[in-house]
Amino acid sequence: MNKEQDILVFYDFFTQLRSKTELPLDTDQYFLFLKLFVQGYAWGDKEGLRRLCRALWLSSEKYATVFDREFELAFEKWMKTAQTIEEKKPSPGTGQTGQTTDVPPSSAENPISPPLNKDVADEAVSDPPPLPPPPTGQSQIRAVYLELSDSHEQKKNEDNTEEASGSLLEHSFNLNNHFLPVKERRLQQNWRYLRFKAEKKAGTEIDFDATTERCAREAGFVDFVYAPRIEYKQAFHFLIDHDGSMAAFEALAEQLASAFKESLPTAKVYVWYFHNYPDKVLFYNVFHTSALEVETWRARLRKEPAVLFVVSDAGAARGGENFERVLATHNWLDETRKYAPRVLWLNPVPHPRWAGSSATYIASLTPMVDISKEGIAQLPDLLKRL
Repeated sequence: MNKEQDILVFYDFFTQLRSKTELPLDTDQYFLFLKLFVQGYAWGDKEGLRRLCRALWLSSEKYATVFDREFELAFEKWMKTAQTIEEKKPSPGTGQTGQTTDVPPSSAENPISPPLNKDVADEAVSDPPPLPPPPTGQSQIRAVYLELSDSHEQKKNEDNTEEASGSLLEHSFNLNNHFLPVKERRLQQNWRYLRFKAEKKAGTEIDFDATTERCAREAGFVDFVYAPRIEYKQAFHFLIDHDGSMAAFEALAEQLASAFKESLPTAKVYVWYFHNYPDKVLFYNVFHTSALEVETWRARLRKEPAVLFVVSDAGAARGGENFERVLATHNWLDETRKYAPRVLWLNPVPHPRWAGSSATYIASLTPMVDISKEGIAQLPDLLKRL
Protein backbone atom coordinates (compact mmCIF):
# COMPACT_ATOMS: atom_id res chain seq x y z
CA MET A 1 0.00 0.00 0.00
CA ASN A 2 1.46 3.35 -1.01
CA LYS A 3 1.64 6.50 1.05
CA GLU A 4 -1.53 8.05 -0.40
CA GLN A 5 -3.54 4.92 0.40
CA ASP A 6 -2.17 4.94 3.94
CA ILE A 7 -3.59 8.42 4.46
CA LEU A 8 -6.91 7.82 2.65
CA VAL A 9 -8.35 5.23 5.00
CA PHE A 10 -10.60 2.66 3.26
CA TYR A 11 -10.39 4.56 -0.03
CA ASP A 12 -9.98 1.31 -2.00
CA PHE A 13 -13.19 0.01 -0.43
CA PHE A 14 -15.01 3.21 -1.37
CA THR A 15 -13.86 3.08 -5.00
CA GLN A 16 -14.91 -0.58 -5.27
CA LEU A 17 -18.43 0.34 -4.14
CA ARG A 18 -18.58 3.08 -6.76
CA SER A 19 -17.43 0.80 -9.57
CA LYS A 20 -19.43 -2.34 -8.68
CA THR A 21 -22.74 -0.75 -7.66
CA GLU A 22 -25.01 2.11 -8.70
CA LEU A 23 -24.90 3.77 -5.30
CA PRO A 24 -24.90 7.60 -5.58
CA LEU A 25 -21.44 8.09 -4.05
CA ASP A 26 -19.26 11.17 -4.44
CA THR A 27 -16.06 12.45 -2.86
CA ASP A 28 -17.96 14.53 -0.29
CA GLN A 29 -19.36 11.33 1.22
CA TYR A 30 -15.90 9.82 1.45
CA PHE A 31 -14.38 12.85 3.12
CA LEU A 32 -17.28 12.95 5.60
CA PHE A 33 -16.40 9.36 6.54
CA LEU A 34 -12.72 10.29 6.88
CA LYS A 35 -13.58 13.29 9.06
CA LEU A 36 -15.76 11.23 11.41
CA PHE A 37 -13.21 8.43 11.53
CA VAL A 38 -10.31 10.69 12.48
CA GLN A 39 -12.46 12.28 15.18
CA GLY A 40 -12.89 8.85 16.80
CA TYR A 41 -16.16 7.44 15.43
CA ALA A 42 -15.95 3.61 15.20
CA TRP A 43 -12.27 3.83 16.09
CA GLY A 44 -10.88 0.45 17.11
CA ASP A 45 -14.17 -1.41 16.50
CA LYS A 46 -14.65 -3.50 13.37
CA GLU A 47 -18.45 -3.73 13.61
CA GLY A 48 -18.70 -0.07 14.52
CA LEU A 49 -16.63 0.72 11.44
CA ARG A 50 -18.95 -1.44 9.33
CA ARG A 51 -22.02 0.37 10.67
CA LEU A 52 -20.45 3.76 10.01
CA CYS A 53 -19.69 2.85 6.39
CA ARG A 54 -23.21 1.42 5.95
CA ALA A 55 -24.82 4.58 7.31
CA LEU A 56 -22.81 6.88 5.02
CA TRP A 57 -22.48 4.84 1.83
CA LEU A 58 -25.12 2.09 1.64
CA SER A 59 -28.29 3.95 0.72
CA SER A 60 -29.94 0.82 -0.74
CA GLU A 61 -30.06 -2.64 0.82
CA LYS A 62 -30.04 -3.98 -2.72
CA TYR A 63 -26.24 -3.84 -2.62
CA ALA A 64 -25.80 -5.17 0.94
CA THR A 65 -24.16 -8.39 -0.24
CA VAL A 66 -21.60 -6.55 -2.37
CA PHE A 67 -20.99 -4.13 0.49
CA ASP A 68 -20.29 -6.88 3.05
CA ARG A 69 -18.02 -8.79 0.69
CA GLU A 70 -15.92 -5.75 -0.21
CA PHE A 71 -15.80 -4.64 3.43
CA GLU A 72 -14.36 -7.97 4.56
CA LEU A 73 -11.72 -7.86 1.82
CA ALA A 74 -10.81 -4.28 2.66
CA PHE A 75 -10.65 -4.97 6.39
CA GLU A 76 -8.45 -8.05 5.91
CA LYS A 77 -6.09 -6.01 3.74
CA TRP A 78 -6.05 -3.33 6.40
CA MET A 79 -5.08 -5.83 9.12
CA LYS A 80 -2.19 -7.11 7.03
CA THR A 81 -0.98 -3.55 6.61
CA ALA A 82 -1.19 -3.01 10.37
CA GLN A 83 0.83 -6.15 10.99
CA THR A 84 3.50 -5.04 8.53
CA ILE A 85 3.80 -1.65 10.23
CA GLU A 86 3.97 -3.32 13.64
CA GLU A 87 6.83 -5.61 12.53
CA LYS A 88 8.83 -2.65 11.24
CA LYS A 89 8.58 -0.79 14.56
CA PRO A 90 11.62 -1.14 16.86
CA SER A 91 10.90 -3.22 19.95
CA PRO A 92 10.81 -1.47 23.37
CA GLY A 93 14.22 -1.09 24.96
CA THR A 94 16.04 -1.27 21.63
CA GLY A 95 17.98 1.66 20.24
CA GLN A 96 18.27 2.68 16.63
CA THR A 97 21.30 0.42 16.17
CA GLY A 98 19.38 -2.62 17.42
CA GLN A 99 21.36 -2.85 20.70
CA THR A 100 19.42 -3.56 23.88
CA THR A 101 19.60 -0.87 26.53
CA ASP A 102 19.54 -1.55 30.26
CA VAL A 103 16.31 0.20 31.07
CA PRO A 104 14.01 -1.22 33.74
CA PRO A 105 10.63 -2.31 32.29
CA SER A 106 8.61 -0.03 34.53
CA SER A 107 10.59 3.06 33.68
CA ALA A 108 10.64 2.19 29.97
CA GLU A 109 6.87 2.06 29.80
CA ASN A 110 6.24 4.98 32.12
CA PRO A 111 9.35 6.85 33.31
CA ILE A 112 7.34 9.09 35.63
CA SER A 113 5.00 6.70 37.46
CA PRO A 114 6.35 4.35 40.17
CA PRO A 115 6.04 0.57 39.70
CA LEU A 116 2.50 -0.72 40.21
CA ASN A 117 1.80 -3.14 43.05
CA LYS A 118 0.42 -6.61 42.28
CA ASP A 119 -3.27 -5.75 42.90
CA VAL A 120 -3.22 -2.73 40.66
CA ALA A 121 -1.32 -4.66 37.99
CA ASP A 122 -3.87 -7.47 37.99
CA GLU A 123 -6.69 -4.95 37.70
CA ALA A 124 -4.97 -3.27 34.76
CA VAL A 125 -4.57 -6.59 32.95
CA SER A 126 -8.17 -7.69 33.46
CA ASP A 127 -9.64 -4.32 32.51
CA PRO A 128 -7.54 -2.63 29.80
CA PRO A 129 -7.74 1.17 29.64
CA PRO A 130 -9.75 2.82 26.86
CA LEU A 131 -8.02 3.79 23.64
CA PRO A 132 -6.43 7.25 23.62
CA PRO A 133 -7.96 9.98 21.44
CA PRO A 134 -7.14 9.49 17.76
CA PRO A 135 -4.39 11.58 16.18
CA THR A 136 -5.53 14.69 14.37
CA GLY A 137 -2.74 15.16 11.85
CA GLN A 138 -3.06 13.57 8.41
CA SER A 139 0.47 12.19 8.63
CA GLN A 140 -0.45 10.29 11.79
CA ILE A 141 -3.57 8.57 10.48
CA ARG A 142 -1.58 5.41 9.81
CA ALA A 143 -1.34 4.92 13.57
CA VAL A 144 -5.01 3.99 13.43
CA TYR A 145 -4.06 0.69 11.78
CA LEU A 146 -2.18 -0.41 14.89
CA GLU A 147 -4.85 0.69 17.35
CA LEU A 148 -7.59 -1.04 15.38
CA SER A 149 -5.53 -4.22 15.10
CA ASP A 150 -4.86 -4.29 18.85
CA SER A 151 -8.48 -3.73 19.80
CA HIS A 152 -9.64 -6.36 17.30
CA GLU A 153 -7.82 -9.00 19.33
CA GLN A 154 -9.38 -7.96 22.64
CA LYS A 155 -12.42 -9.83 23.95
CA LYS A 156 -15.68 -7.87 23.56
CA ASN A 157 -17.86 -7.24 26.56
CA GLU A 158 -21.24 -8.97 26.08
CA ASP A 159 -23.25 -6.01 27.30
CA ASN A 160 -21.50 -3.66 24.90
CA THR A 161 -22.01 -6.11 22.07
CA GLU A 162 -25.75 -6.34 22.72
CA GLU A 163 -26.00 -2.57 22.93
CA ALA A 164 -24.13 -2.15 19.64
CA SER A 165 -26.35 -4.74 17.93
CA GLY A 166 -29.34 -2.55 18.69
CA SER A 167 -27.77 0.53 17.12
CA LEU A 168 -30.00 2.72 14.99
CA LEU A 169 -27.53 2.39 12.14
CA GLU A 170 -28.45 -1.28 11.74
CA HIS A 171 -32.10 -0.56 11.04
CA SER A 172 -33.61 0.64 7.79
CA PHE A 173 -36.21 3.39 7.83
CA ASN A 174 -39.03 4.32 5.51
CA LEU A 175 -39.21 8.07 4.99
CA ASN A 176 -42.63 9.39 4.03
CA ASN A 177 -44.30 12.75 3.55
CA HIS A 178 -47.04 12.37 6.16
CA PHE A 179 -45.52 15.02 8.42
CA LEU A 180 -44.84 17.78 5.90
CA PRO A 181 -46.58 21.13 6.55
CA VAL A 182 -48.66 20.67 3.38
CA LYS A 183 -50.07 17.30 2.33
CA GLU A 184 -49.21 15.97 -1.12
CA ARG A 185 -52.88 15.87 -2.17
CA ARG A 186 -53.39 19.52 -1.23
CA LEU A 187 -50.24 20.49 -3.12
CA GLN A 188 -51.51 18.73 -6.23
CA GLN A 189 -54.89 20.45 -5.97
CA ASN A 190 -53.33 23.88 -5.56
CA TRP A 191 -50.98 23.39 -8.50
CA ARG A 192 -53.89 22.18 -10.64
CA TYR A 193 -56.00 25.22 -9.81
CA LEU A 194 -53.34 27.68 -10.91
CA ARG A 195 -54.31 29.38 -14.16
CA PHE A 196 -51.55 28.79 -16.68
CA LYS A 197 -51.85 29.55 -20.37
CA ALA A 198 -52.69 26.33 -22.18
CA GLU A 199 -54.63 25.08 -25.18
CA LYS A 200 -56.31 21.80 -26.06
CA LYS A 201 -54.98 19.86 -29.02
CA ALA A 202 -55.88 16.55 -30.59
CA GLY A 203 -54.53 13.72 -28.52
CA THR A 204 -53.37 10.20 -29.34
CA GLU A 205 -54.76 8.36 -26.30
CA ILE A 206 -58.21 6.75 -26.52
CA ASP A 207 -60.85 8.06 -24.13
CA PHE A 208 -62.73 4.82 -23.44
CA ASP A 209 -65.52 6.43 -21.43
CA ALA A 210 -66.24 8.96 -24.17
CA THR A 211 -66.01 6.24 -26.83
CA THR A 212 -68.53 4.05 -24.97
CA GLU A 213 -70.88 7.00 -24.54
CA ARG A 214 -70.69 7.76 -28.26
CA CYS A 215 -71.47 4.14 -29.16
CA ALA A 216 -74.55 4.21 -26.92
CA ARG A 217 -75.68 7.53 -28.34
CA GLU A 218 -75.28 6.53 -31.98
CA ALA A 219 -76.38 2.90 -31.51
CA GLY A 220 -73.14 1.46 -32.80
CA PHE A 221 -69.42 1.91 -33.14
CA VAL A 222 -68.42 4.75 -35.41
CA ASP A 223 -64.90 5.70 -34.34
CA PHE A 224 -62.74 6.11 -31.27
CA VAL A 225 -62.86 9.29 -29.25
CA TYR A 226 -59.42 10.56 -28.33
CA ALA A 227 -58.67 12.45 -25.15
CA PRO A 228 -57.53 16.01 -25.89
CA ARG A 229 -53.91 16.87 -25.10
CA ILE A 230 -53.32 19.97 -22.99
CA GLU A 231 -50.32 21.90 -24.20
CA TYR A 232 -48.94 24.65 -21.99
CA LYS A 233 -47.49 27.73 -23.61
CA GLN A 234 -44.70 28.05 -21.07
CA ALA A 235 -42.27 25.81 -19.27
CA PHE A 236 -41.83 25.64 -15.49
CA HIS A 237 -38.51 25.77 -13.67
CA PHE A 238 -37.99 24.84 -10.02
CA LEU A 239 -34.76 26.27 -8.58
CA ILE A 240 -34.13 24.48 -5.29
CA ASP A 241 -31.68 25.65 -2.64
CA HIS A 242 -29.78 22.59 -1.44
CA ASP A 243 -27.43 21.70 1.46
CA GLY A 244 -26.52 23.92 4.39
CA SER A 245 -29.51 25.37 6.22
CA MET A 246 -31.85 23.79 3.64
CA ALA A 247 -30.91 20.24 4.68
CA ALA A 248 -33.99 20.01 6.92
CA PHE A 249 -36.29 21.01 4.04
CA GLU A 250 -34.94 18.79 1.26
CA ALA A 251 -37.90 16.37 1.37
CA LEU A 252 -40.39 19.23 1.27
CA ALA A 253 -38.66 20.89 -1.71
CA GLU A 254 -38.61 17.65 -3.67
CA GLN A 255 -42.27 17.04 -2.84
CA LEU A 256 -43.21 20.44 -4.25
CA ALA A 257 -41.64 19.67 -7.61
CA SER A 258 -42.98 16.10 -7.63
CA ALA A 259 -46.56 17.22 -6.89
CA PHE A 260 -46.33 19.80 -9.67
CA LYS A 261 -45.23 17.17 -12.21
CA GLU A 262 -48.09 14.87 -11.21
CA SER A 263 -50.67 17.66 -11.36
CA LEU A 264 -49.58 18.91 -14.80
CA PRO A 265 -48.25 15.74 -16.48
CA THR A 266 -48.03 17.29 -19.96
CA ALA A 267 -46.14 20.39 -18.84
CA LYS A 268 -42.41 20.86 -19.31
CA VAL A 269 -40.95 20.92 -15.81
CA TYR A 270 -37.25 21.42 -15.08
CA VAL A 271 -35.61 21.10 -11.66
CA TRP A 272 -32.32 22.86 -10.85
CA TYR A 273 -30.22 23.07 -7.70
CA PHE A 274 -28.04 25.77 -6.17
CA HIS A 275 -26.54 26.66 -2.79
CA ASN A 276 -27.60 29.77 -0.80
CA TYR A 277 -28.41 31.83 -3.91
CA PRO A 278 -28.23 31.19 -7.67
CA ASP A 279 -24.87 32.33 -8.94
CA LYS A 280 -23.01 31.56 -12.14
CA VAL A 281 -24.13 27.93 -12.51
CA LEU A 282 -27.19 25.77 -11.80
CA PHE A 283 -26.77 22.08 -10.99
CA TYR A 284 -28.68 19.25 -12.59
CA ASN A 285 -28.67 17.05 -9.45
CA VAL A 286 -28.39 17.22 -5.66
CA PHE A 287 -24.81 15.89 -5.78
CA HIS A 288 -23.68 18.98 -7.75
CA THR A 289 -21.74 16.78 -10.18
CA SER A 290 -23.14 18.33 -13.38
CA ALA A 291 -23.91 21.97 -14.00
CA LEU A 292 -25.18 24.44 -16.57
CA GLU A 293 -23.94 28.01 -16.84
CA VAL A 294 -26.60 30.55 -15.93
CA GLU A 295 -26.00 32.53 -19.12
CA THR A 296 -26.75 29.43 -21.21
CA TRP A 297 -29.82 28.76 -19.08
CA ARG A 298 -31.09 32.33 -19.59
CA ALA A 299 -30.64 31.94 -23.33
CA ARG A 300 -33.09 29.02 -23.14
CA LEU A 301 -35.59 31.20 -21.30
CA ARG A 302 -35.44 33.67 -24.15
CA LYS A 303 -36.54 30.95 -26.62
CA GLU A 304 -39.12 29.31 -24.34
CA PRO A 305 -41.29 31.41 -21.98
CA ALA A 306 -41.16 30.12 -18.42
CA VAL A 307 -42.50 30.52 -14.90
CA LEU A 308 -39.84 30.26 -12.20
CA PHE A 309 -40.33 28.90 -8.68
CA VAL A 310 -37.40 29.50 -6.33
CA VAL A 311 -37.46 27.23 -3.27
CA SER A 312 -35.14 28.60 -0.57
CA ASP A 313 -35.18 29.77 3.04
CA ALA A 314 -33.46 33.02 1.89
CA GLY A 315 -31.43 33.02 5.11
CA ALA A 316 -34.44 32.75 7.45
CA ALA A 317 -33.51 29.31 8.83
CA ARG A 318 -30.37 30.60 10.57
CA GLY A 319 -31.52 34.19 10.94
CA GLY A 320 -29.32 37.23 10.67
CA GLU A 321 -28.85 39.71 7.85
CA ASN A 322 -26.37 38.83 5.14
CA PHE A 323 -26.29 41.82 2.82
CA GLU A 324 -23.87 40.13 0.47
CA ARG A 325 -26.50 37.44 -0.08
CA VAL A 326 -29.26 40.02 -0.50
CA LEU A 327 -27.23 42.01 -3.05
CA ALA A 328 -26.24 38.90 -5.02
CA THR A 329 -29.88 37.72 -5.08
CA HIS A 330 -31.04 41.19 -6.16
CA ASN A 331 -28.61 41.26 -9.10
CA TRP A 332 -29.50 37.70 -10.13
CA LEU A 333 -33.25 38.39 -10.07
CA ASP A 334 -32.89 41.64 -12.02
CA GLU A 335 -30.93 39.94 -14.77
CA THR A 336 -33.15 36.84 -14.88
CA ARG A 337 -36.44 38.75 -15.03
CA LYS A 338 -35.36 40.16 -18.39
CA TYR A 339 -36.00 36.67 -19.77
CA ALA A 340 -38.61 35.30 -17.32
CA PRO A 341 -40.58 38.04 -15.53
CA ARG A 342 -42.80 35.61 -13.61
CA VAL A 343 -40.74 34.59 -10.56
CA LEU A 344 -42.28 33.28 -7.32
CA TRP A 345 -40.29 32.53 -4.18
CA LEU A 346 -41.41 29.61 -1.95
CA ASN A 347 -39.90 29.74 1.54
CA PRO A 348 -40.09 26.58 3.73
CA VAL A 349 -39.54 28.66 6.90
CA PRO A 350 -42.78 29.99 8.50
CA HIS A 351 -43.42 33.68 7.81
CA PRO A 352 -43.12 34.85 11.46
CA ARG A 353 -39.48 33.70 11.47
CA TRP A 354 -38.46 35.91 8.55
CA ALA A 355 -38.13 39.01 10.72
CA GLY A 356 -34.56 40.08 11.29
CA SER A 357 -33.17 37.90 8.49
CA SER A 358 -32.17 38.32 4.85
CA ALA A 359 -35.55 36.87 3.86
CA THR A 360 -37.26 40.15 4.79
CA TYR A 361 -35.20 42.04 2.21
CA ILE A 362 -35.44 39.35 -0.49
CA ALA A 363 -39.24 39.25 -0.04
CA SER A 364 -39.30 42.90 -1.12
CA LEU A 365 -37.52 41.97 -4.37
CA THR A 366 -39.95 39.28 -5.55
CA PRO A 367 -43.26 37.78 -4.33
CA MET A 368 -42.50 35.33 -1.52
CA VAL A 369 -44.80 32.98 0.41
CA ASP A 370 -44.09 30.40 3.06
CA ILE A 371 -44.86 26.76 2.25
CA SER A 372 -48.01 26.32 4.29
CA LYS A 373 -51.71 25.92 3.51
CA GLU A 374 -52.19 29.67 3.71
CA GLY A 375 -49.07 30.49 1.73
CA ILE A 376 -49.74 28.08 -1.13
CA ALA A 377 -53.31 29.38 -1.36
CA GLN A 378 -51.92 32.84 -2.25
CA LEU A 379 -50.17 31.60 -5.41
CA PRO A 380 -53.09 32.09 -7.88
CA ASP A 381 -53.49 35.78 -6.94
CA LEU A 382 -49.72 36.34 -7.05
CA LEU A 383 -49.46 34.80 -10.52
CA LYS A 384 -52.24 37.09 -11.82
CA ARG A 385 -50.25 40.14 -10.73
CA LEU A 386 -47.05 39.06 -12.48
